[in-house]
Amino acid sequence: MERARTMRIRVCIATFLRPEGLARLLRALDVLTFERETPALEIVVVDNDSTGSAAATCKELGQQIRWPIHYCIEPQRGIPHVRNRALDRAVSDTDFIAFIDDDEAPEPDWLDELLVVLRSHHADVVTGPVFPVFEDSVAGWIVRGRFFESPRYPTGHRLPVAFTNNVLMRVEVLREMKTFFDPRWGLTGGDDTHFFRRIAQAGFKIVWADAARVHEWIPKSRACFTWLVQRLFRAGNTLGLVLIDLGSPWRTRLMLALKAIVWIGIGPVVALFGLVAGRHWFVKGIRFIAFGAGYLASIVGTHYEEYKTTHGS
Repeated sequence: MERARTMRIRVCIATFLRPEGLARLLRALDVLTFERETPALEIVVVDNDSTGSAAATCKELGQQIRWPIHYCIEPQRGIPHVRNRALDRAVSDTDFIAFIDDDEAPEPDWLDELLVVLRSHHADVVTGPVFPVFEDSVAGWIVRGRFFESPRYPTGHRLPVAFTNNVLMRVEVLREMKTFFDPRWGLTGGDDTHFFRRIAQAGFKIVWADAARVHEWIPKSRACFTWLVQRLFRAGNTLGLVLIDLGSPWRTRLMLALKAIVWIGIGPVVALFGLVAGRHWFVKGIRFIAFGAGYLASIVGTHYEEYKTTHGS
């Protein structure tokens, strides 16, 4: 009788000048637990620093953790190039591909939960929540505003998009897509939004796994009013650009303009409410305005390049 083949998974990590975060992530992956079947797992680390600054971390931990680490350098700047380089390695000779960010760490049952939900819901892609861990003490209004918490859904809920900070997919999905992450989104972000929306448009099923938890370390440089407002401007800008690219350009621009008017109109009301209810409501109002402004910027083709700056270590 032929012995069943061991399930194969590659966990892909794009990294750039975050040695501490990368080391923390690799150690967390070392203690992953699997209740049903322990896979043949390989970690693929692609360094976007042409000097190879992550090599020492990968070499040291490669001798300590139980999973093999494949390390390589992608010298061309921009996260789509890094993610595509990871997939060049990962797509062949594997069953599932996961992505997680280098400023994150999963809970021990993270990957097992993603696998269970993917199989039980007959999904092609599965994603889960990300919880913030602040590196330094932060103002109370940031905590009350829950600005760094991702939306939550019931397990199995179908989604139109996923992101590379917590995702698992069948390799067949990638083999059917003609292109992966689009280099046009090099320093703006949003290449994963574009990629997974294309996957959903192609008819593949994306679902939510609420127990597949990941924790993201938030540096002090992000836990401030300026970054929070800029982040929502970027979110509106990149989402608008993605929707224009994947839909009917002029109809989408009209829809975005109408939505921008709503966001920009609601923003001042919420901000004024914040003068009474607390600063976190004031900041939410300003962020609503920024999101609408991001939509307007996308209509005229502006690309806000957030990822020129690296936060955290």
